Formats: sequence, structure tokens, C-alpha cells
Amino acid sequence: MTQLQLFFGVATPIALFFGISITFAPVRWARLFGWPLPPAGQERRDERNLTLYFARCLGVTVLAFALIALRAAFDPRGSRLFLWFGVLMGTGLTLVHIFGALRRAQPASETWEILMYGGMTIWGAFLLAYPS
Repeated sequence: MTQLQLFFGVATPIALFFGISITFAPVRWARLFGWPLPPAGQERRDERNLTLYFARCLGVTVLAFALIALRAAFDPRGSRLFLWFGVLMGTGLTLVHIFGALRRAQPASETWEILMYGGMTIWGAFLLAYPS
């Protein structure tokens, strides 16, 4: 197994977990991760619909990332380009989570994700700099 296959082998299940959860059960996912939510029936319908819409859009995007990561693990021709995409996405997610942590606008579980996104980003950047 190459380092690239290992990277995508780690990234794919993580992305599948988040993607499936956020796409099909966004409110349950939010509660599981500690987001404060109004009791069912007490939220504004338009806000709930917008929240569900954005959550499902994000979930489907993450699922697409997971499926392409799985393909990239076995196709050296396309894996480098996808690795760039993953590093850019990981950098953005790391920064978003740092910003949320500094503002104290997210639950602790989201702050801990900084380590995951940052670690995967550094690992991916290393693989770009030192291909095997």
C-alpha cells in the first residue's frame, strides 16, 4: 500500500461518515455534535428549511469528495490533482473551524475537528511535496 492509498484510505471513511450523516440526518448529526437547537416545533419554518437545505448540500458535496477519494486511491494519474483539491478543502475547513473556535460560536466537538482537518491537510501537503 502506498502513502497515497493510505491517505485516501483514511480520508474516505471519514468523509463517508460525515457525508451520510449530514445528508440524511442533519438535525440528529447537529445534536450529536453538540449544536444547540430549539426544541422540535419551536424553530421558525423558514430557518429550519434553509438549515436543512445547506446541510444536505454540504453532505452531498462531502459524499462526492469521498467517492472521488476512493477512486483516486487506485488511479495515480488523477490522484495528485485530487490531492490538491483535498489540501485546499482541508485548509479552508481548518480555517473555518479556527474562526468558529475564536468566536466561541461552535461546540467543543467542532473545535476538536481542527486537529483532524489540520492533520489531514498537513499530511496531504507532505504527500504533494514528497511524492512516493
